[in-house]
Amino acid sequence: MINHFSKHQMKYLYLVVMLSAFTFTDCNTSKKSTPDTSMNSPLLSTDWKLVELNGHKIVNPIPNQKLADIKLMPEGSRLVGSGGCNSMMGVFELEEKNRLKFSGIAMTKMACPDMSIETQLSIALSETNKFAINGKTLMLLKGKKPPLAKFEAQ
Repeated sequence: MINHFSKHQMKYLYLVVMLSAFTFTDCNTSKKSTPDTSMNSPLLSTDWKLVELNGHKIVNPIPNQKLADIKLMPEGSRLVGSGGCNSMMGVFELEEKNRLKFSGIAMTKMACPDMSIETQLSIALSETNKFAINGKTLMLLKGKKPPLAKFEAQ
């Protein structure tokens, strides 16, 4: 199902995305070292390849499967991607203070030799309530817990 947004809703989404980008800047002028966020990859419209899931590095895909990936499309706030074997889709909601929620997550039902990564990724997405980007790394987070998943921009 494709949602159609009014111009007002699209302007609001754009504003939320832009405000999210500014939350990474620090107004503190002390000599404390702060990360340079000017080189952060954008959250939206970036191909994000899964590199870590629940603290475990994803080095090589399972034979005959590709690396899992996601892409957050601004049009319709759609999530698209792959769990490695099956295609994935859903919607996301961006809110202030880097809050991010996924819903309506669905996957195709191809028979795959090992669906553990797909299953864990689907759970991680449904549990995500915020995100952080550091350079080319996207971290999906839940509260103050360690990252549920880490992705690298491609």
